[in-house]
Amino acid sequence: MNKDAISIKVVGVSLIALLLSLEFIFFPWLDWLDNKKQELNSVKAFVNKQERALDSKDNIENYLEEFNKHLGEFDKIPTLEKNQDPSLFWLNAVDSVIAKYEVSIDNKAPQREVKINDTYAVYTGRLNLSGDGNLVLNLLFELENIEYGNRVRQISMFRDRAQPDRIRANIEFLRVYKRQ
Repeated sequence: MNKDAISIKVVGVSLIALLLSLEFIFFPWLDWLDNKKQELNSVKAFVNKQERALDSKDNIENYLEEFNKHLGEFDKIPTLEKNQDPSLFWLNAVDSVIAKYEVSIDNKAPQREVKINDTYAVYTGRLNLSGDGNLVLNLLFELENIEYGNRVRQISMFRDRAQPDRIRANIEFLRVYKRQ
């Protein structure tokens, strides 16, 4: 019985030693390995991002060259005088286009000025008009003149069944300009 008791003690002690070594040595080592793998993967991801940023330097230089080529397109954007009201500037642009067409204006409402940067700003407003379908479309075509800073942002058109050739249009019109 002594041998059985000793072998049970030896097996028990060795199992306890194995469990303790697993608990305090092997499992923490596995956690440490997982942490190091995660750190290594995050460092690799960071290095990949940095390499892509360095590779995109050439692309950025190409984009800057292309931007400088197209910078001349902004030469035709009108300049707002120092004491000129931007809402009147917007209304003058709208009136000059509308004067060419025989449409009835229900409402012209300049709304607000939005500063883009120190040099450029945009003024927005709404137009409600009605008229012959072709005239309204031609008016829209003339309002949409990006070279001169004019842009139609939103439009909704309605046609009455009683008057099929007349269109009612609600237009949001933007006017970009330079400030002095």
